[in-house]
Amino acid sequence: MNAKKWKTCSDPGPMLDFLRGAAGERKLRLFAVACLRSILPAGAPFHSALDAAEEVAGGKPSRQVRKSFDEWGAIAMEAGDPLGWAMHFALDDAASIVHLDREFTDWICGLREGVSESAERKRFADHLRCIFGNPFRPVSVEAAWLTPAVRSLARRMDQARDFSQMPALADALEESGCANSDVLDHCRSRTPHVRGCWVVDLLLGME
Repeated sequence: MNAKKWKTCSDPGPMLDFLRGAAGERKLRLFAVACLRSILPAGAPFHSALDAAEEVAGGKPSRQVRKSFDEWGAIAMEAGDPLGWAMHFALDDAASIVHLDREFTDWICGLREGVSESAERKRFADHLRCIFGNPFRPVSVEAAWLTPAVRSLARRMDQARDFSQMPALADALEESGCANSDVLDHCRSRTPHVRGCWVVDLLLGME
């Protein structure tokens, strides 16, 4: 893996292999959640499980959320099908989620009717890039970027899981003096953004 391959890779498998041992629990769990949200139909009960997984990933979940997380994990284990096994990854404990690998995406590719496996793999690779950025081109936030407008936009999008204002965030960052092309290009990218987006995390001080 190198910077060029990371940017163009259409299979999350080699990317997950590269991240093994270096990626943290929070971002890996949010990646699993993003993939599963993209294949679950609206209204599917497992969406509640993914809500709990996001709360656990964020740290310090309430006792009720933690109980729900554990209960959904047991349900996923008992399902005995590829979706259940994949859900178990998202609902597993911190010691296990850091070992997330290509087996996870192998299980859920091809589960949606009418969507090719290659298209799903490309989607999941895009999710990885959204969450982890380009590990070969790390970016450090500059204090001048963190204006009230920038912080407010980033916080609202993260909390609502609605990233439609990413282009507006790019504009606000430019007004603050940000000229980093990786940051601005990602904000203006048409590729869907997901919870854990590396730019939003960078601005909110999350890892």
